[in-house]
Amino acid sequence: LAPKVANQGRTPLKLRMVNQNVLNLAIGAIAGCTATAVTFPIDAAKTRVQALNASDPEAQLGILGTIAKIAREEGVGGLYKGSLPVVLGSAPETAIQLSIYDFALTSLRNFENLQQSLSTVPVHFQALAGGFAGLSTVIATNPLEVLKIRAQTSNESLSLTEQIQELGLKGLFHGYEATWFRDVPFAAIYFPVYTNMKVCAAPFCSGSLGSALVAGMVSGLMAGLVTTPADVIMTTFHTGSKHGDSSCSNQQTTVHAGGRSSDVSALAEATEVAAIGEFVSADELAAERRALAAQLEAERVRRASKSPIRIGSELLAEQGWGGLF
Repeated sequence: LAPKVANQGRTPLKLRMVNQNVLNLAIGAIAGCTATAVTFPIDAAKTRVQALNASDPEAQLGILGTIAKIAREEGVGGLYKGSLPVVLGSAPETAIQLSIYDFALTSLRNFENLQQSLSTVPVHFQALAGGFAGLSTVIATNPLEVLKIRAQTSNESLSLTEQIQELGLKGLFHGYEATWFRDVPFAAIYFPVYTNMKVCAAPFCSGSLGSALVAGMVSGLMAGLVTTPADVIMTTFHTGSKHGDSSCSNQQTTVHAGGRSSDVSALAEATEVAAIGEFVSADELAAERRALAAQLEAERVRRASKSPIRIGSELLAEQGWGGLF
């Protein structure tokens, strides 16, 4: 009977895990909705700038100029294109990340027989646990990034369901290597900096919320700054943007991961040029369009076959360090 009496009042391990996962889902939903409402216009402008050809005049507008241009031409709704999958996916994404981080950190702490306090966990263990968390979230993050970037750089008016059906499972997970290339180092930097910065900020803040906000801003700034090149590479990978590639310098097009070209300006221009000064039959125009579409698709496949490291090397060679930031 003694063991039964001793266990009274304790929450079973499985129940504690369920409660923590529910809490992580709630945290993810609240954080995702709040962050999307506040920062999504900046993310939309960032993606547009990163996807542009380096020689495009619009690339020189900067974030604020791009936000103003989108709002002027597309309205406020244009700043939130692609936000729906982010809002819907933020809860499971955050739940996966926090759960895997807690699990990895606890496992490493138990392996080294460390105390429960985070202050006793070495920074490299916190970074390793963060890396595992970033690695695991690709199952939620990559489809969100594909759908978000597709909407932000596309003129298509497909619904979220239609986009998912068009892309399929393979299209949704296209370019997961590039997503890993960004998310693993981001989480490996963010979690240890946040944990230790929160401890350092506590004496200077009136409450735990203040120290958490300060720690979140500092850790997010540091992790974002370090992983900006990886974010540029990921956007280039998912959009197939050329960034100064001379092989298609005369074709201004954006190609989406696993999908068709959304910017038909190159096709329209080819048709218009062919029709000037002479009569061209509909069949000939259709053939021109098909040929150019095939050329664009071949370019997309060629770029999609490159590794993130190779894309980064090409960006660095073409534009220098400025192209990666």
